[in-house]
Amino acid sequence: MKLEQWFSVPIVIDRLIGFENTNNSIKEYILSAEKQHEKENELITQARKKGLFESQWNLFQRNEPSLNKLNELLSEKLILLVSQLNSYDQKIIDTLKIKEQSWFHVTRKGGYFSAHNHPMASWSSVYCVDDGGINDNDDFGVTRFCHPYPQMNCYIDAGNVNLKHPFNSSPLNIKLKTGDLIFFPSFLMHEVSPYMQNGTRITIATNYWIESPLVKIRV
Repeated sequence: MKLEQWFSVPIVIDRLIGFENTNNSIKEYILSAEKQHEKENELITQARKKGLFESQWNLFQRNEPSLNKLNELLSEKLILLVSQLNSYDQKIIDTLKIKEQSWFHVTRKGGYFSAHNHPMASWSSVYCVDDGGINDNDDFGVTRFCHPYPQMNCYIDAGNVNLKHPFNSSPLNIKLKTGDLIFFPSFLMHEVSPYMQNGTRITIATNYWIESPLVKIRV
């Protein structure tokens, strides 16, 4: 009997190495923008948020060198990812164009973001500028990805209650540390549990759209 795995969800967990100086510049820019001139995003979204500041959705369109460097690095990593997952050859890779929408979150004690997804994009990312001081022994400030098949729990008995990974319905909990980066499909529901430290947690979220004249979209 052959056991196969289907319906997989690709998630990339990475860390930017040697990026400390640029990261410090990004942190300074974000904290300054929040305090001095940034208008908080007031658009209606799916998620309920509390105790955090959400910027306008144009972060990578600003003429800020440190942000430009981060945007370029994320775009390079995303092109590599989608090329591998889609088995694109170099001819197609050379034509891939990325459009993005990005914003920052500044979260203080008690802040959280309820479950939501980003339904009008193909890929999304979260980059942790500052984890705000974390405790690995609790679930505060966790980025939690919900299992995409909640109907798995419609009936539970001894035949499925102890399914092992990757066949169970457990969520994926990631406690982001400074410099950590996640790429995930935008349809995936996710949330951030309450951050309960006394510092400041700073993240940058991005939605992506990828186009190529050589790739036909099947509808």
